[in-house]
Amino acid sequence: MINLDWFRCKEVGWCDLGKINLKSESLRDLEGVYVLWTGTTIDDTRRVISVGQGVITELIKEMRNSIEIKAFSQTGLYITWAELPSYRLNSVEVFLDKELKPVIKGEDLPSVSPKKGNLPWDGEDVFTGKPPEPPG
Repeated sequence: MINLDWFRCKEVGWCDLGKINLKSESLRDLEGVYVLWTGTTIDDTRRVISVGQGVITELIKEMRNSIEIKAFSQTGLYITWAELPSYRLNSVEVFLDKELKPVIKGEDLPSVSPKKGNLPWDGEDVFTGKPPEPPG
């Protein structure tokens, strides 16, 4: 299993797709896998919209302009990504697609065996990206 280090926005937890600073030095030429989801803290729902791989800033620009993705924005669009070496991208993308079953499927999923990794919200609150409070 690959330990994926899922990105969180400082002090707010999961990143709102529309509020990410694409000029941030931490994003410069960053390549990896991503998970985009929607949901609401009111009823604790989560629906994975898309997963994929590539240069993260370019992917975010495309998603912000996608009418298909904007259709899900009424309950917020959250995104996270994990940097990976290029030889791992295909197998982790296949794992994320099979595990999370996104609403919008990638056109040409690579024909490789999936390589399991941790999911963004494993052991954490799905909306804040922060670890759960320890029991009383």
